[in-house]
Amino acid sequence: MNGLIVNDAALAGGMTFLVGELEKLDPVVRQPLTSVTYPRDVRIIREGGWYQFLSNFNVNYAISGGVKNLQGGIQNEIARIQANLSKDTVKTSVFQSTLSLKWIDMQFNKMTGRNLQQMLEDGTRLAFDKYLEQAVYFGFPDQAIAGLVNHPNVVHSSLAMNAGNTSTQWVNKTPQEILDDVNDAITTAWQNSEYDNSAIPNHILIPPSAFTLIQGTIMSVTGTIANSSVLQYILNNNIATTLGQELKIYPCRQCVGAGAGNPATDRMIVYNDNAKFLDFQIPVDIGRIMSMWNPDTASMDTLYAALVGAVRLHYTQPIIYKDGI
Repeated sequence: MNGLIVNDAALAGGMTFLVGELEKLDPVVRQPLTSVTYPRDVRIIREGGWYQFLSNFNVNYAISGGVKNLQGGIQNEIARIQANLSKDTVKTSVFQSTLSLKWIDMQFNKMTGRNLQQMLEDGTRLAFDKYLEQAVYFGFPDQAIAGLVNHPNVVHSSLAMNAGNTSTQWVNKTPQEILDDVNDAITTAWQNSEYDNSAIPNHILIPPSAFTLIQGTIMSVTGTIANSSVLQYILNNNIATTLGQELKIYPCRQCVGAGAGNPATDRMIVYNDNAKFLDFQIPVDIGRIMSMWNPDTASMDTLYAALVGAVRLHYTQPIIYKDGI
């Protein structure tokens, strides 16, 4: 091997070449880690059109003299039924996003085989989902639009104290005290609804830490370990289940810090998730409105838009907030 010169620079250049030749490109593009839960917690209605407001009518009845005067016997006056109509109105909001594809980037992506437009469309859909997440849970306070966790028409109160009268938090309560909190909230909402069985709450949202606590804690009664978690114990023994409802309990990060107090407390939300009582309307779902070439930027620009409503509480009686969980 006479005449062969070996030095560090030659080795470095050769290794760079080998690394490039031996590199295996992963075709999967990792998306951001994220999640949305609004479709789980609110019935979504996707219909309508381009409206500025969404409204619905309600009716309430009354009878002259009250029902006690409708008993048998001599009646000098005939009772008269009356109907009172009212209307609820919520304002819609517009979501808009532009997507710009540079011509030169399109040419580059032809070489890589990746679909840049699809990636940007996925980003637009993710941004819209995050917008809906905000609209459903918190609304837009600067526009006087409330959400599921902060609606001003929902009655809120603190959870009962534990046996030692030291805390309302579940981490400091026994399984029976936690079940009592759940049953008290369900019963209060049921009572507020004139004991209408269709309005019995069947959906409970709690902070993730509280959910982890009741899921990970194994039941024990008089020193005997039971083969179930506190969560399963609650699901099997609550009053809603006894009355024929299928109660569901979910972790909800929006409950953290949503309760009253200074500092703010965590909130439990108890309600019936039937669209009869609560819904969220999307009159116009996200879609492509227009596309056109822009010679100033050498790009294809596309406008996406949607029309979004707000959480509509058709009845405020079957929903209740409990703070301090």
